[in-house]
Amino acid sequence: MLREFSFISVGDNGSVFEMHGLVQLATRNWLKSTGAMEKWKRRFIDILSTEFPSVEYENWRTCQRLFPHVRSAALQRPESRTDLREWASLLHEGARYAWRRGNTADMSKMATMAMKARNYLLGPEHEDSLNSAGIVGLTSILEGKWDQAEGLWSNLQKSCERVLGKEHSSTITSTANLAFAFWNLGRWQEAEVLGLQVLETRQKVLGPEHPETLTSMMNLAATIMSQGRWHEAKDLCLQILEARQKVLGSGHPDTLIAMSNLASIYCKLGRWSEAEKIEVSALEAQRQVLGLEHPDTLVTMCNLALTFREQGKLEESEALYLQALEITRRVLGAENPEVRIPMTNLAITYLRQGRLEEAETLQVQVLDMCNKVFKIKKDHPDILTYMFNLALTFQHQGRWEMAEELEMEVLETRKRVLGPEHPDTLATMANLAKTLRSSNRETDALVLMTECVHLRQQKLGPDHPDTKSASIVLHQWQEDGVHPYV
Repeated sequence: MLREFSFISVGDNGSVFEMHGLVQLATRNWLKSTGAMEKWKRRFIDILSTEFPSVEYENWRTCQRLFPHVRSAALQRPESRTDLREWASLLHEGARYAWRRGNTADMSKMATMAMKARNYLLGPEHEDSLNSAGIVGLTSILEGKWDQAEGLWSNLQKSCERVLGKEHSSTITSTANLAFAFWNLGRWQEAEVLGLQVLETRQKVLGPEHPETLTSMMNLAATIMSQGRWHEAKDLCLQILEARQKVLGSGHPDTLIAMSNLASIYCKLGRWSEAEKIEVSALEAQRQVLGLEHPDTLVTMCNLALTFREQGKLEESEALYLQALEITRRVLGAENPEVRIPMTNLAITYLRQGRLEEAETLQVQVLDMCNKVFKIKKDHPDILTYMFNLALTFQHQGRWEMAEELEMEVLETRKRVLGPEHPDTLATMANLAKTLRSSNRETDALVLMTECVHLRQQKLGPDHPDTKSASIVLHQWQEDGVHPYV
């Protein structure tokens, strides 16, 4: 009768059933009234735990089919301790799958429930409890709660090392995630020290081509890249990409991340056509493998938009950034830290298009969000980038005093935080020199630009586009009759 009224439908092979919500509600109420609810909770969790596989990429199709049932299981907490432990293990695996799929909401909910259950059953220093606490800590990083994440991971790393030993996989993972927290906080030297430690341990314990070893190498490459050591990062990324293609295959999500990261370095090195070719290929594959709304896909989309912009393809750049911004806001929320990436880069695209008011509006919004919502410290490298971009807009608007004030602050802070030879520091130096010249302080401008060209030649090489650009400006100024004092 229920099938005739479409309250229950049966799949073609007879093994899959769909049930109307009212029938589910009536069935649960009946089970409660007869005292059989716990029995069927136990059967449900037992079957689902057996069927839900490990979350490696090759199992994603099965995980995807069963994940709605894991969501349902999260609402069916059992009473007995034995069943509760199995339930916590199921939610832990569900949280890991949600993380791999970019679903931070379910990841946070399931990991927290698993952690609390395991703490209650096993104590907070049991290996299972520490692993679930690790997923909760990773959620804090992904949500932009970096200070909170640092404290959590620091304590977790010490607990794992004391309870499990230095070379245990959970200890190594907690050290890697502490390094990730440092990276997000802009503390790149500390992140590099820990990253090297993790890489050496994983190479020793797991071998040089193990996927986790290659992930450690990728994290280290990102840290090195952030410090402006682009050639070192490029060599590492080439090595990682080759190994991942060999071990995981060309279509694996981790291989596609390696492609996207290598393209980002090519863009930093001014090799934009090579970067575009890789990013177009990676983006198309990520759309098919991960979907358009996955964070990795959105990162590659923004990278490709930047590559378009640097090649003067401003309309293509704007369209991609607008798409990425809309998806990020819809999927992650308007106040998620990831929103900053398309917003600030869209502002630079507007600047290149001469849409100065729109650029300034976005840049002020980003800085305001960082201050009031994300609570990011003023000397964080990202904040300095946003301030630099706003100064650039002031420069294009002819608001020289405001541009100079902001650029002076950024330059001094970047020298202290990043070092005097970091590419971002040199970019600030070059733009400040242009501002000084526009304010009729030709001699000061020429001295600063001369120093910038010299440092760029040493740091980036004479053939890098940034070096060539600054050299052309310096030569033009010298031809105009202004020479630096010694």
